[in-house]
Amino acid sequence: MTLYNDYFQVLHHLSDLRVRNPRFNKDPHEAIYTVFRPYSDETTNVLWQGDSWSDQLDRPEIREYLISDARTGSWGMVNAGTSSYSPSLMTVQLRLLRKDFHIRPNVVFAIVDQTDIGDEVCRYRPRLIVDERGQLLSVEPEPFGSRDTYNLRYFFEKQEILRGGGPALLRLVQASILRLRYELEKADKRCGWEKITAPLVNGISENEKEIFLLSLKRYFNEVFADKAVERLFIITHPHRNHFVSPDEGGYRFNVGELVDEAIRRYEMYGQIVHFKVTEKFEDIYGEAPKPGIYKVNDPGSHLTDQSFVEFLLPSLADFSSRNLDSQD
Repeated sequence: MTLYNDYFQVLHHLSDLRVRNPRFNKDPHEAIYTVFRPYSDETTNVLWQGDSWSDQLDRPEIREYLISDARTGSWGMVNAGTSSYSPSLMTVQLRLLRKDFHIRPNVVFAIVDQTDIGDEVCRYRPRLIVDERGQLLSVEPEPFGSRDTYNLRYFFEKQEILRGGGPALLRLVQASILRLRYELEKADKRCGWEKITAPLVNGISENEKEIFLLSLKRYFNEVFADKAVERLFIITHPHRNHFVSPDEGGYRFNVGELVDEAIRRYEMYGQIVHFKVTEKFEDIYGEAPKPGIYKVNDPGSHLTDQSFVEFLLPSLADFSSRNLDSQD
C-alpha cells in the first residue's frame, strides 16, 4: 500500500489489474511493472509500455507466448503497461523505472492507443507538472472529490483511517466524516468516454494535434535519454469503429497519423520504428473476420487474448526480429 500510495502521487494512477493479482502481496512493485523474464547483460532486454492494450500482456496465455516463442523467449522482458497510460504517463513512468528500479531496457515496445489522444487532451493535460525548461516532472492524481476514473485519493485516505491505531469507534467516526467530505466536494466528471473519443469521432483539431505531438516528443526524448536504448518500436492498431463509416458513428481519425508526423517532425528515422497495423491489417489477420478479433461489446476495441497470440504478436515478433537483426 505504501508503494502504491507513494507512486500514484507522480503517476496519476497505477495498475489495478496487477494489484488484483495474487502475486501483488509478494511483489508490491507489480503495481508498476511485471517481470516476465529477468534482464541479463547477455541478451536483448525489452520493456513494454502503453495503456490497457499493453496491460493485457499480463494475461497468462499472452505472457506464456512471449516468454516461450523462439523469437522473443530469450529476451529479458518487463511489462509496465497500465490502463490509460498515454505518452505523458509513459514518460514519467520510464524515468522512475530507470531511477528507482534500475530497469534499463535496450529495446522499448510502446503501444500507442487510439484513445491516448483524448487521454492527453482531456484527462491529463490539467494534471501535468512541468519545469521551467518544459520537462515533464509528474502527472498529478485527480482531486479528492473527482468522480473521474482513477481517482484514488478517497480510497487511500480511508485505508489510512481503517488501518490506523486508536479505538475502532473513533476510526469509524473518522471514516464517516471522510465520506461526508467526499460527497460535499463532489465534482462533475470531466472526461467520460464521449470526450475521450471525440478527436476520433469528430476529427482532430490543430490544438489537440499539437498537444499530442508534444507528448510524443517528451516521450521520445525520455526513451533515448539512456544511450543503451537501440530501438523504440511503436505499435498502433485500429479500433473496431475504424471499419465503420463516419456517417454511422465510425472514427474519422487514426492516431497512427500523429505517430508518423512526430517521427518526421522530430527526425527520429531509424531510431523509432512504427508498426502501423492499419497498413498491415490483411497481412496480419488474413481472412479472420474484423469483428471477431476484438472482445465482444468492448467500447475500447481490445483484442481477444487469442488474437494477440495467433495474429498480432507473431507478426510483431517477425517484424521486430528482422529490424533488430538488420542493425547488427
